[in-house]
Amino acid sequence: MQKLKKKLEVNLDELEKEEIIDSEEHKMLQEIKETYKTLPMFRSFFQQKYFVLNDIDFPTPDGKYWQARREMWVHFEGLVLAYFSRKKEIAKQGFYNAKIRKLQEEMKKYPEGSPDYDILRAKIEFYQVKSNECEYKIRLIEKEIRERIREIKGWVKIIKELEPQLKYSKEDPEEHQKEFWNAKIEVEKKIREIYGVKDEHEAKKVYSAISGVEKANKDLKDKKE
Repeated sequence: MQKLKKKLEVNLDELEKEEIIDSEEHKMLQEIKETYKTLPMFRSFFQQKYFVLNDIDFPTPDGKYWQARREMWVHFEGLVLAYFSRKKEIAKQGFYNAKIRKLQEEMKKYPEGSPDYDILRAKIEFYQVKSNECEYKIRLIEKEIRERIREIKGWVKIIKELEPQLKYSKEDPEEHQKEFWNAKIEVEKKIREIYGVKDEHEAKKVYSAISGVEKANKDLKDKKE
């Protein structure tokens, strides 16, 4: 995955100076700030393949295929919205920076310490805070975009892996429905027989986790062989 080019610019020094936080807390927050580069926002590839597309909810390759396409679209849509959010924040930041430059020119007309000078200085500080806030949001949105691309890549890979296993059309989502729902009902019947109806919800969670891990272990074993 491509690395984020810029740091998350958040200056927390003032919080310590104003004694809102102590030095140890400041150090802790600085360290947490750095984790944004590597902290995943969405699912890992392992989760996508073995737990989202589990054998209870999606017991057939065709069912898994169409769900993978839906998941991929959700993240593509989120990526596009994040793109527009970033553009809006960049535009807002440009507006605030332009206001700052204009106010700085106006300040030159007044002696330092005069009421008009102080008002303009306060306005500049306000717009600078707004500009910094935009910068922070831009960095977070860029992180979201990178993370959505990472998950989309995972779904693309899974879709390609599933395509050779498909029994029905890649264009018509209706063709596989009858076999998919019959298979799903059979799996749920099996769960009821093993765990009982009262514990069905918890049984599904346990069965899903076990089947996901078993499938992952089998894939790893096949790769080694």
